[in-house]
This record gives sequence, C-alpha cells and structure tokens, in this order.
Amino acid sequence: MLKTWLQMGSFLILPFTLTAPTFAQSITAAPDGTDTIVNYNGNTYHIQGGTQAGANLFHSFQALGLSNGEIANFLSNPSITNIFGRVTGGAPSIIDGLIQVTGANSNLYLMNPAGIVFGQGASLNVGGDFTATTADRIGFAGGWFNATGANDYAALVGAPNQFAFLSEQPGSILNFGDLSTENNVSLVGGTVLNQGQVVSRAGSVTLAAVPGERLVKLSQPGMLLSLEVTTEAITAEISSLDLPELLTGSGQTIVPSVQFGDVVIVGEVQGENIDLYAASQVEPTDAALIQGDTRVIRFSDTGENPNQAVFIDAWADNSTDLLFGAEAGTVAQIIEQDQHGITAISEQLAVISDSVGKLDSVAIVAEGNEGNFWLGNQWIRTENISDYAAQLQGWGEALTENADLLLYSCFTALGGTGEALVQQIADLTGADVAASVDATGSVNYGGDWVLEQTTGEIEATSPFTDSTLTAWDGKLAMRTVTSLLDDNSGGTLRAEIAAASAGDFITFGVVGTVILNGTEIVWGTDNLTIDGNGSVVDGNYASRVFRSTANTVTIRDLTIQRGSVSGNAGGITHNGTGIVTLDNVQILNNVANTTAGVRSINGSVVLNNSLVSGNSAATNRGGIRAANNLTIIDSTISDNTAGNNVGGAIAYNVTLINSTVTGNSAGNNGGGIQNNYSGGSVTLINSTVTGNSAGSHGGGIRTFGVVNLNLTNSTVTGNSAGNNGGGISANSITLNSSTLSGNLAGSNGGGINVNDEATLNSSTVSGNFAGNAGGGINAGGAIYLTHSMISGNSANLNGGGIKASDTVTLSDSTVLGNSASNNGGGINANGAASLFNTTISNNGAGSAGGGIYASDSLTLHQSTVAGNSAGLNGGGIKAGDTVSLSSSTVSGNSTSNNGGGINANGAASLFNTTISRNGAGNQGGGIFATAPITLTNATIAFNTANGGGGGIRLSSIQNNQIANTIIANNTDTSGGNTPNISANLSSSTVQYSLLTSTAGITGLSLTDGVNGNIIDKDPKLGPLQNNGGPTQTHALRLGSPAINAGKNALALDVNGLMFSIDQAGYLRIFDGTVDIGAYELQDIDTTNEIQLP
Repeated sequence: MLKTWLQMGSFLILPFTLTAPTFAQSITAAPDGTDTIVNYNGNTYHIQGGTQAGANLFHSFQALGLSNGEIANFLSNPSITNIFGRVTGGAPSIIDGLIQVTGANSNLYLMNPAGIVFGQGASLNVGGDFTATTADRIGFAGGWFNATGANDYAALVGAPNQFAFLSEQPGSILNFGDLSTENNVSLVGGTVLNQGQVVSRAGSVTLAAVPGERLVKLSQPGMLLSLEVTTEAITAEISSLDLPELLTGSGQTIVPSVQFGDVVIVGEVQGENIDLYAASQVEPTDAALIQGDTRVIRFSDTGENPNQAVFIDAWADNSTDLLFGAEAGTVAQIIEQDQHGITAISEQLAVISDSVGKLDSVAIVAEGNEGNFWLGNQWIRTENISDYAAQLQGWGEALTENADLLLYSCFTALGGTGEALVQQIADLTGADVAASVDATGSVNYGGDWVLEQTTGEIEATSPFTDSTLTAWDGKLAMRTVTSLLDDNSGGTLRAEIAAASAGDFITFGVVGTVILNGTEIVWGTDNLTIDGNGSVVDGNYASRVFRSTANTVTIRDLTIQRGSVSGNAGGITHNGTGIVTLDNVQILNNVANTTAGVRSINGSVVLNNSLVSGNSAATNRGGIRAANNLTIIDSTISDNTAGNNVGGAIAYNVTLINSTVTGNSAGNNGGGIQNNYSGGSVTLINSTVTGNSAGSHGGGIRTFGVVNLNLTNSTVTGNSAGNNGGGISANSITLNSSTLSGNLAGSNGGGINVNDEATLNSSTVSGNFAGNAGGGINAGGAIYLTHSMISGNSANLNGGGIKASDTVTLSDSTVLGNSASNNGGGINANGAASLFNTTISNNGAGSAGGGIYASDSLTLHQSTVAGNSAGLNGGGIKAGDTVSLSSSTVSGNSTSNNGGGINANGAASLFNTTISRNGAGNQGGGIFATAPITLTNATIAFNTANGGGGGIRLSSIQNNQIANTIIANNTDTSGGNTPNISANLSSSTVQYSLLTSTAGITGLSLTDGVNGNIIDKDPKLGPLQNNGGPTQTHALRLGSPAINAGKNALALDVNGLMFSIDQAGYLRIFDGTVDIGAYELQDIDTTNEIQLP
C-alpha cells in the first residue's frame, strides 16, 4: 500500500527511523562476457579488464557497493577517456567508501536503474568528470549501452550523447557523503537528494531529477539538458526502488520531506556553474548552501522542456526566493550586480534556445523607476536603450514569433518616458512587452504583480508560483542619483531620498563625491536602501552626514566621511528601533562630542565587509554605538579615538565574526570594545583585537557587570591599559581555541583581568605583562584551564602566569616560562589549586613559589613541576596549606633559601610521586615542610641542599608517615652530613622504605631489616626519564634491593584504597609484592641495563 501511494506522487513524511542495511555491500563482476575482473585485496576492490571500444572502457557488475572504509579502484590508462560501469543485478548501489580511478584522468560513469545511495563515508578520487545515473541506457552515436542484456560494444565509441529513462518513475540518487572533485560532477535520476556535499572545485555541478519515459539529450558544457519523448517501444528491465525501500537498504536517514521528481538540497553544493533540474521542485533548505552561478530548470507539468526564461536581477530583494520559486516550465537564474546585464541575458538566451528550442516568453525581474531599470551594473533607460540595439535584436532570434517579454520593475512604464522605453524594447526584440506603471512587489509596500502597460497581445502568465509571490517581501523600486550636487534639484541624493517611499532602493548612476552644503541629510522612510556604487558622501566637517528616524536603514557600497557635530554622531545617527545594515561601507574621519562614527540610539547595527576608521569623539564612543545588537562580519574597526570611554565599539550585545578591531584608543576604559550593559554579551568568532589602548581598564576589550564574554578561534594581541586588563578587562570570560598575547597592563592582568571566573579551553595566553599581579591572567574568582598554554608572561608583583583570588583548576595544560617579581612565577592562587595531567615548567619568582604559590590547598595528579626557580622559598611549589601529589614529578627546581622542590606550611602527602634533582640554597633540597608529611611509594632522589636536608628538611616534630618510599642519593653540600633527611622523627613512622643514609635523623633509630626498612644500600635507580605514563620517573635497575621489598598493605592512596597502578601507569603490584618507590618494575630483563645518572 505504501509503495503504491508513493508512486502516485504523494509526499514522504520523513525522517525515517532506519537501521541495518539489507543489501550486500560488495562489488562482483557480472558473468556476461564483458570480462570485468574484480580482485579484492585488503580493503580495496581492484577493477580491471572489461571491454574497450575506442577510448571507452565498459564494465558490467552484478553488484556494486562499498562498506565504510572500502575502496573501489578502477584501473585505467592514458588511452581511456571514459569508463562506464553498469549494475545488472537489480539491487541498488549502496556506496559508503571511496571511488577512485588510477592510471589516468578518465571520466567515470556509473549506471544503476535500481537506485544509488552514497553513504556518509562516500568520497571521490577521480581525475576526470564523475557521473552517476539511474538511467536504463546510455546512448552513443552508434548505439546504446544497456543496463542489462547484450551490447554491441564495438559500436559504442565517442562521447555519450543521451540517457534513456524507460520506467514511469526512474530510480533515485541520494547523497550523504562527500562527492568532491576538481572536475564536473553530475547526478541524474528520477529524484535527487543531497544531504552531504557535492563540490566541483574547478568545474560544474549538475543535479537533475528527470521525468520518466524520456530521453535526456546531453550537450556541451554550459548548454542545457533537453528532453525528448521516444517513439520506440522499449521496456525497463530493472525496476527502481521507491524511497523507503532504498533508505531501508542504505541505513540512512533524511531530513526534509521529499517528493518524487524533486531535487532537494540539505548539504553544500559548490561549483563554478551549477544546474539544478527538476520534474517537480528544486528545494534547498537554505539557499546559502548553493555556491556558484546557478540555473534552476523546471520541466513542464507534462514533462516537456521549459519554454520560459526568467532573469532575476541581484539588486532585487530576496532574489534567491524568486530563483527557487519559479513555475514549472522555466529556466531561472540571477544576474549578479557586477555583470553586464544585457550581455548576460543575450548569452543565456542563445544557450537556452540552442538547447531546448525557441522560447515563448522571457521574464525580467529588476529594480527601476519611471523610464528605467537596472540589470547588473547597467542602468537601462530611454536615453541609452539604443546603445544595446544589436543585443536586443539578438534576443528576438531566441524567441518564437509571438513571444512575450515581461518586465517586473516599479514604475518603469510610467508616463511618456516609460511608454517610450517599453515601445523601444518591443521594437528591438520583436516581442510583445508588458511592464508596470506603479509599484511592483509585495502588498506590504503597496505593490502588486500586475503589468499594466503592454504592447501587443500578452499570452504569458506569471513565471512564479502563487505561494512565492505571496511570501515574497520587497519592492522592485530603484531611484537613481544622477547628480553629485547637494541640493534639492532632481537627481541629487538629497532629492531622491526625499522622494523615496518605503522599501525603495536608491543607487548612484554617476560615481563620485557628494560634498554636503552644511546640512545633514535626513529621512524617516522605512526600509530604504542606499547603494553608493562606490561613491562618497562628505560632510566637509560642517555637519553630520546622515540622520534617519526610520526603523530599518540599509546602506551599501558607500563612503561616509568627515561629518562633524558638537553633539552625537558625526557620521550616522539612527533614532529607530530596527536595524542599520552597512554593507561594504566605509565610515571615515567623522568627529563628534559623543559617538563619532555610527550611533543607533534605540536599535541595532550590522556591518558586513565594512570599515569604521579614524573617527574621533571628545568624550565617549569613537567608532560605533548600538543600543541593542552590534554585529560585525568581515569588517574592520580601526584607529578610532575617544577622550573618555570606548575607542572602537559598544552595544548591549556585540558579535564579531571574521573581523578585526585594531589601533583604537580610549582615554579611560575600553580601547577597542566595551560593554557596560548587565545581561549583555560580547562574542568573538575568528576575529582579532590588536593594538588598542585604554588609559585605565581594558585596552582591547572592557565589560562591566554580568556580561557574557566568549571568544572562539580569536586573537587578542598587542593591546595596552594603564590600569587593569591590557588585553581584556571583564567580569568573567570564556576562551575557546583562542590566543591572548603581547598585551600590557599598568596594574593587574596583562592579558586578562576578570572580577569573577575565567575559563579557557584549548587556548593560549602568552607574552603578556602586568605592572602588578597576573601577567597572563588575573582573576577575582576561579580559573579553569583545559588543554591550554600559559607561557612567557610576567608580573611585577604576584602571579607571572596566573593570579587567582579563588580556586585554580588546570587539566591537560601547560604553564611555561612565566615570571613574577614576588610570589608565584607560574601560578599564584589564594584558593585551592588542582592540577591534572598538567606541566608547570621554567617559571620564576623573585620571592616564593617559582612554579606555584598556593595559599590554600594544592592537589597535583599526573602532573609535572620542573625547572622552576624562586629567589626565596619553594623553587617548584610554595604551599600555605595542605599539599597532595599523586603520580606526579617535581624535578629540577631551585631556590635560594628553603624547599628547592616543595616548601609546605601545611600537611604534605605524596603518593606514587617522584621528587628529583631539585636544589635549595639553604634547607630542604627536595622538600621543606613545617607540618606533617606522608610519603607512600614515593621516590626522593638526587636532590641537593646547602644548609641541611638534601632530600627532606622537617622543621618541627610531627607525626610523619613514610612507607614504601625511596629516599636516596640526595646531597647536603653544607658539610652538615644530613644528605637525605634532616628531622626529628621521634613521633614518626618509617616502614618498608629504602634510605641510602640516615645521617641527620634524630629521635628515631632506623636499622636495616627492621620494619622492612633497607638502610645504606644503593637503590640502583635509572635516570629520570619517560618510562611510561605522563610524568618522568626513576626506573629500578636490575638487582635493585627495592624490587618486591615493599608491603602491599601500605600501598594506599589518600582515600585508603590500594594503588592499582604505579606512577608510570603500570600495575602497582607485579610479581606478588609491591616495589619500594614510585616505579614498579614489570619484568626482570638483563638486556635492560642502564647506567646510573
């Protein structure tokens, strides 16, 4: 029942919920004498053999399908121009892998009448053109290549010239993959869906849904496909599958509703030229998906070739709505604004008529006015129509004897001038012409689609569907500036604006500079568009340039410069509540007391491909101010100045996409961008803020209150602030894949200063400087870093890389080469600090905490603190509260005083951790602690101190717990003979640990063999290196007394749970008994000998 219903042309209600494929995914040769050979090797089907006729190679397959990751490799050679493959088995082709041609850049044609589905894994590597079709035959001058049965291959030479679709309802082609190639791509079937990509980087794309029982005549590139009803009695031998069957077999799900005969576009289609043919509708879900010069061809309701051409000028509002809304039996295309419109139509009419025959009608949709209209960059009017006489006469050659020409344009036929223009067109083309004497377009603007003025008898009907005309919102009115004077005489900009109605379009027929006479130009007409065509409007520093009270204002391709007012907005001021849209506009060198460039008091501003530069405000807002939304796309805000706040731009919501804010300055706050509207937002995507400055806060960006500040793939660099936030000063911030570098702040936050939280994902903060705290980031709240880098920043006080008043959490991140004159070269945290799989290296502090200075608790897991230095205490870490390290390494750090690796005032706990090669100028080369320490399966080795406790210095009697730990080969260079531990351990417990020396320990006698301890024996440690896992360790060498010498029951983490792995990520207990130290030897291998470090 469902199949019958679908074949009657009803809509499919989709998506389907479909799963497992029911068709086999393989390639097998058909045993029909074509001699195709398929060899499967690894994941590749190598296809060779076949039958060659001239420069054509033919293959025949019983089945043609690919699973994801598989390759169909068609072998070719330079003697082969075209490869043709047919599928004879009756099952559709489900292709979810790579189709490629090797050996030559041959064209590839695949034919399967049952249907073809390209899955999400489908792709192309074809040097020539690629064509997929559900035709039943491919025709040549000498005969047919049939989808089934015998073929006279010897006659099938030369290029193919037609496809034959024999069934009433031809098979469908569905693409969910990436069909991208350098050359032409064609998909020709009964229904075509693209939900993936179809891309020709240097050629054309053809998507064609053709009616059944037709021959499709192929043509040269640029020409149109044409249909022909065959009189031959032929029958399709392979039945096409309906869409539900095809989708069930492919396991795919489609998004929109699809009708048989449609071309539906849900994914990208890109090519230099794109032809879209449909027996029913061409339906893109978004016209922006289609990139290239596009023709939309709808066959007639009876399945015949189109007989009407439709040309839509790109000046028209919502031109793509008209392109895809044309009636059946039309060829529709857009005339771009930079094209010579008459020439473009002449060329296309010749192509269309040569392909499908002479046309009964031509429709032109353009913007115009009394006695004129625009086509591309040509302004057509009674005064110059004769200049195009030869071309217009050529139009007649493409038209039938009684053809009609429909001209949709406001007022073009009005008055004597308009009537004369219409008559001239009729005389030159030989067509009957119809045009309008009033507003043409939407009823919302007082328009209609009736063409009141005619010459001859008009038989043609509207080229657009009723639904298209009902939904279309716009008016085809164009007023043209013909004089560069500034007065109220006809043809001046001031006069045309004054005479305009809602929805009108004003353009410049002459290009140059309009110098205002000392009075601003004012209008209240809504939805007015001004297109300068490259012209300039200059205020001459005598007045503001534009003032509009309309809700909606659009200005294109115009320079607005040198406006001047003592109040607000020297360039443009907008009092409406709608949107000011500036496309390819320059706002230059305007001056005002407040908001020198553009101001929308109650509305929004959108900039596309525009420049706002050199504007100056005595107080606030040098560049742009919008009350609501400011959207900046592919634009630049540069070199604007404000005496007080906001050098560049301000709005409730500011969004930058692919844009740059550079060289702006403010005497106080917000050199580049500012937002002081609580609840608003600043969003940067693929944008740059550089070289801006502020006397106080926020050299690049400044926000006040609860404003959402988000940067994605963006850069903030080289900005400066006299006080806080050289790059950014805000309440909170989120960075994704972004960079802050080379910014400078006189006080806090060289890169970023936030009052609350900062969140960084896959981002970099580098080379920033703060005169006070937080060279990279200064946060009043918490800081969260994931997959990020903080490097090369410096601060004159605390926190060279990071200064946080609250918690700091780092995951998979690096803090490298930062410096602070006081505490915390890398990180200075007043709240709890937690590091996971993170590296803190080569940072320096003039006082304490070369790597990390933590006033609250500090937790490290699978992290490294290496090569840091401090002028006073804690070369690697200075902790004011508890410290917990697990599976981490502290190495190569140094300090002039106490605690080369760690200086801890709170309880310190180390599990599966290595402390190595750290140095202290005074005490505690590895660790200096004033509170209890817990060492479990730790390795403390090769550290040095010049005042006692080369490994560990404990300054008071505490309940210290040391178990399964190596404390060895540390050095006291002071001569005090306290190499490993300098401490009173009278209240401590030391078990199952290895110490190379007990000198310096008082209050507790440690004896070799007692409590599992190993005393005065070499642990035979390997060098500090990567032995597995994210951190470096000292491996145990062959014969180490630490092997299997620990106690399993003591191998417990901070939660009292037994370790499952060692520091290197291997089993913690191997061969039955835990090893002493952070590393568990997994295998005794005499070939693994390594030298002592």
